[in-house]
Amino acid sequence: MDIWQLASNGVVTLLVGGGIFAWVRGTLGRAVDVAREQALAALSRAHAKLLADERQAWERELEKQRQEFTRLLEKEREEAQRRMESFKITLGLGAEIRRQVAAKRVEAAIKLLEAGRPLFRAALNGRINSPEDRRLFHERITEYIAVLADWEIFFETNTAASLTEFIGQVSRAHNDWVHKNDPDALGRAMTALSQFVNLLRKEMFIDAEAASDLSVSSPSAS
Repeated sequence: MDIWQLASNGVVTLLVGGGIFAWVRGTLGRAVDVAREQALAALSRAHAKLLADERQAWERELEKQRQEFTRLLEKEREEAQRRMESFKITLGLGAEIRRQVAAKRVEAAIKLLEAGRPLFRAALNGRINSPEDRRLFHERITEYIAVLADWEIFFETNTAASLTEFIGQVSRAHNDWVHKNDPDALGRAMTALSQFVNLLRKEMFIDAEAASDLSVSSPSAS
């Protein structure tokens, strides 16, 4: 075999070997590319699944918190409703108590007016040295005091004190008129009566200026 054959065989071998090498390299390259694409696809799917799982977990947690918030909100609403109902009951009870007290105060004022009228008459119609008139006057005082004791609880302290002072004013007027024949005693008695009536009119929630309509017979000075 001459040199040219050897050379040609070598060239053929080199060409064949190079082709095989190129084919192998291409095949390996494509395999690597396929493997890489598969790996990237798998990674992408895994990442997508992870994101989906995290989203589902987040949505479940969000729904759980929403339900918990709804329960708390409903609980607070029910508690607020109970407090409101309790407040309404308390407010209504207080208003009802005040209404009943006001009604009792009006009734008490009427009772005292009814007791004050005969007391005033007995004080100024008494005759000098008349045991019967003195007895009647003291009876009227006792009746007025009894009524005041029963009903003064419905008046404020100052009002109750003024209603008690009326007894002293009428008693002094009675003493000055019957025993001293003091003509000014009648005026003082009328002033006391006017104050007495005005006070009770206020307690009965009557705003008009008080004017006594209690009839007083002409006093006798015999």
